[in-house]
Amino acid sequence: MKKFIGILGGMGTEATQYFVNDIFNHDKGAKNDQDHLEILMHNNSNIQDRTDFILNGNGDPETELLRGAKILDVAGVDFITIPCNTAHYFYKQIQDAVQTTVISILKETTMELKKQNKKRIGLLATKGTIYSKVYENMLTEHGLVTVLPNEEVQEVTNDIIYKIKSKDPYDMTAYNEKLKGFCEKNDLDAIILGCTELSLIQGVLTLDGIFVIDSNSHLARRTYEYGRGIASLDEFY
Repeated sequence: MKKFIGILGGMGTEATQYFVNDIFNHDKGAKNDQDHLEILMHNNSNIQDRTDFILNGNGDPETELLRGAKILDVAGVDFITIPCNTAHYFYKQIQDAVQTTVISILKETTMELKKQNKKRIGLLATKGTIYSKVYENMLTEHGLVTVLPNEEVQEVTNDIIYKIKSKDPYDMTAYNEKLKGFCEKNDLDAIILGCTELSLIQGVLTLDGIFVIDSNSHLARRTYEYGRGIASLDEFY
């Protein structure tokens, strides 16, 4: 039986839109309106910048994250999913604030990498996600090695993420070259696109021979599977 899905979005809005579309793209079997998944999406545009808070202590993203999660919880959703990696810095606080299960993008991504038998994992993410070590801690807990970009690659990654948010142009040719060097130098066998904005560039990445896991797209697939009852929440939660 299908479940009632809650999505806490708005970080950013375009990435949330991509995420919701991705869920429906997985759901090919619907023949009429009633066959589709039941989804409540709260695009909370009031959530302040997570990276600015983590790095500089500016703003208060937690208050709006909790408010959004409680709105979904009161509405009776069966689980909540959050298409934002950096927001998972507040994962425990969010889970503690609601009765329903909150899906972790960090855990879902890590468990897929284990399933694929990947060992050395490069992480592309915001400075906030890198600094907070939320991915590094999760990967280490499950026996995987996290390899972080050098300062140059990190600066370009952060720049692209914020240009996607602001819809400004960015140079993928130069970025692909930098990523190729990053992978080769560090003998990586996988890359995490650890920011939901990076989902929007996965189609133009040219990392031949490297397993690339887009955390946002993977979370969308798992949300679909949980929503349809194909996967059980009891597996990881």
